[in-house]
Amino acid sequence: MTCASKIFAHEYNAGQVNIEAGDITEISLEQLLNTEVFTASKFNQKTSEAPSRVTVITSDAIRQFGYRTVKDILNSIPGLYTTYDRNYSYLGVRGFGLPGDYSTRILMLLDGQRVNDNIYDSFGIDYDSIINVDLIERVEFSAGPGSAIYGANAVFGVINVITKSGDAIDGVQVSADYASENSRRARVSAGSSFDSGIDALFSASAYKSDGADLYFPEFDDPATNNGVAVGRDYHESQNLFLKLKYESWGFEAAYNNRTKGIPTASYEQEFNMPPSETTDTLGMATLTYDSAIDSRSQVFGSISLGRFEYIGDYIYDYPPLTVNRDESLGEWWNAELRYQSTHFDNHRIILGTELQNNGTQQQANYDVDPFASYLDDMRSGERYGLYLQDEIKLSQQLILNAGIRYDRNIYGTNTSNIKKSIASPRLALIYAMQPETTLKFIYGTSYRNPNAYELFYPETLGYLPNTELEPEEVETFEIGIEHYLNNNFRLAASFYSNKTTNLIGLFEDPGTGDLFFNNLDDVTAQGTDLEAEYIDDNGLQLRSSYSFVDTEDKSTGVRLTNSPEHMFKFNMSAPVFRQNADAGIEFQYMSSRTTPNGGSTGGYSITNLTLSSQKIYERLELSASIYNLFDKQYADPVSVEHVQSSIVQDGRNFRIKASYTF
Repeated sequence: MTCASKIFAHEYNAGQVNIEAGDITEISLEQLLNTEVFTASKFNQKTSEAPSRVTVITSDAIRQFGYRTVKDILNSIPGLYTTYDRNYSYLGVRGFGLPGDYSTRILMLLDGQRVNDNIYDSFGIDYDSIINVDLIERVEFSAGPGSAIYGANAVFGVINVITKSGDAIDGVQVSADYASENSRRARVSAGSSFDSGIDALFSASAYKSDGADLYFPEFDDPATNNGVAVGRDYHESQNLFLKLKYESWGFEAAYNNRTKGIPTASYEQEFNMPPSETTDTLGMATLTYDSAIDSRSQVFGSISLGRFEYIGDYIYDYPPLTVNRDESLGEWWNAELRYQSTHFDNHRIILGTELQNNGTQQQANYDVDPFASYLDDMRSGERYGLYLQDEIKLSQQLILNAGIRYDRNIYGTNTSNIKKSIASPRLALIYAMQPETTLKFIYGTSYRNPNAYELFYPETLGYLPNTELEPEEVETFEIGIEHYLNNNFRLAASFYSNKTTNLIGLFEDPGTGDLFFNNLDDVTAQGTDLEAEYIDDNGLQLRSSYSFVDTEDKSTGVRLTNSPEHMFKFNMSAPVFRQNADAGIEFQYMSSRTTPNGGSTGGYSITNLTLSSQKIYERLELSASIYNLFDKQYADPVSVEHVQSSIVQDGRNFRIKASYTF
């Protein structure tokens, strides 16, 4: 059944979603396009009433366009883009994607729970993602400032990855795929909803890729294998996921372990020399309680545990040839309690409090043999916040969403604790001019703290520590308009202006070559996101967007590094072969981006093509995808930790996939 021949009824509780199929004739396509979302306000509301621009990518879209990872999903969203340095993938948004930071200005949630680790404030979006995309029901992206209800890191947006229920699997499901570079992935999932009221889902998956032999002209010398890294681009990961729901209680546990070979000789390593690699492990467990007190009030509570471990093996010839090991270990727990009330007419009030205790923030660096220690640093800290939000229906046409959050952030130094207090307001006026037209006027501030890596990485490793770093703060003004030409066709536009104070960036001292993090002076950004979406009752779906942004570092008058001025995205899917399959085509264009050395990567466009079917047999799904169909050559800017200023990305590649549910 295609997406356009379904309609989704959503029952959303604290980030959990249950989706049931219905008949498209029971509801208009306008309602299908204007689905309910949770992420913008921490309660259910139509996208047209949310105090931000919200984009939703469903499981149907994931299948129709052959998305392999969360990275692929995010690349389809207006204003978002990713950068890959052949070790990690990083997320940029609205022109902010500085090489050397780790997606720190976006907050990632898994079913409403914070995923960002407590060392780098980062999260995985490639095969280091904590969730397999086959388990995703939908992804919501709430653009703009989110610190008023989420606190730190919700600077330019919040991503909420919402997972499927056991009932959505309804049996035992096995999946396997094979792709270019001898890449293979397998998954087994079991899920069901039982008569006792328990809904359960368990899944395990594994991925392995040999990778390609890659040429880097910066190392084109007979002494370094003429610039060819052989067998150094390998990649493997393992995922586990458990989800239980019983009445008002929920439990969820997720785990990812990922190892990636490093072919680029970053950090001045020896080129083409094993075993240069990084291993990242992230585990989370969350217990939630969500219950109605009465017909007009609700309480939600959660407690989650997180553990992140990173190990990097880097090869140096001092001499002798030595493995230098870089390690990080982060352990934390997070608790949230919130109360929602509609006791006052025309008011929906949320009052909440959140505490994160960062019990372990450890960084270490040493040579393995002969042993020599360069760093053994242990920190701890905490942050706690109190937030209040009120959605006020001033009239049938006018909604005021007002919220504010106060955060107290504490992180340790060797001599004393750093304490920072920040208040983050957000105001949104939402005006339904006509039933088919909505205007939004949004103002908000947001922030992120300097993280443990930026504050405390040591001078002995070529970094200059800077414990004087100030939190980044962003002030945003945004105007949005959404209009339905008819029940099938939606147009939307957002115009925004950001002013960022104390933007944290990675720099290189031209005299010594040492790296250091520092606060920039004011950085501004003015931009727009234009969207069009069309769905008809024959199954044709069209989605396109154009994004423009002008960023400027006020101290230098130049554009930010890795900041594309123009992006265009187009997705189309339609039933084929007498509606027994779906064909999906995706086109993405990005304009040129500057590199840290002042160069440019040049603009590029790529096209992806996917053919998928759910109807060959009753419970069999098949798909085949070709990515970068026209084999375009393009490169991403990378940080000053590399010899290269940019790194070439994959050419044409493929994937075939089969899933069967017993």
